Amino acid sequence: MNTGMRICGAGALGLALAGCSGAGQTELAAAVLPELYTTAERDLAALRVQGAIDNGSPVSVVILTDRGQNSGLVPINENRGVVTWLGVDGSTVSTRDGLIVATRGLGGDLLAADVSQTNELLQARKPGRVQRFHTELTGDIQADTRAFVCDITDSGPGVLELPDGPRDIRLMVEDCYGAQAEFLNLYWIADTDGTILHSSQWLGPTIGNVTLRQLRP
Repeated sequence: MNTGMRICGAGALGLALAGCSGAGQTELAAAVLPELYTTAERDLAALRVQGAIDNGSPVSVVILTDRGQNSGLVPINENRGVVTWLGVDGSTVSTRDGLIVATRGLGGDLLAADVSQTNELLQARKPGRVQRFHTELTGDIQADTRAFVCDITDSGPGVLELPDGPRDIRLMVEDCYGAQAEFLNLYWIADTDGTILHSSQWLGPTIGNVTLRQLRP
């Protein structure tokens, strides 16, 4: 990876703006989550997200890579460093320093994740070996915590294109394996303050990989 690496931000911005259409997202959510949210609840969530965006709220976009779906996100709560983001379909994604630690309403949700060791190395932009722990629901509705060993490597500097202009970044790679799964997480981290501006994170066998991208801080 070199400083010539560029990732187009306009496409992600277009996805987020498309996700702010209440009607379109209602249809999308109904197809994916028919048993979780009523149409009225999804419409209210879409209106809440659109209102927050119009009022200058921070904005991110989450893309469910394996499903080809996307949704604009706005923060609605922060508790002890964990920020909960609301999507236009009523689903939520919780993050700590840009690392996803829980989801609700996506189907096959990640109930909780302990990513403290990963976070420590990413904040320092240092390679090393860590453990992470994911808690998910099993088929018999029991909480099951799974451990993964992860090797974090530094893939070097680059440039990330965002709606407000290019940012110098460092790409960190997290290669994880456990008894049940192997997966790869990617993090594009701002050189200036360690903010994760763009990432691909694996959330479990049902959701798979998602892309989380900051559009407006």
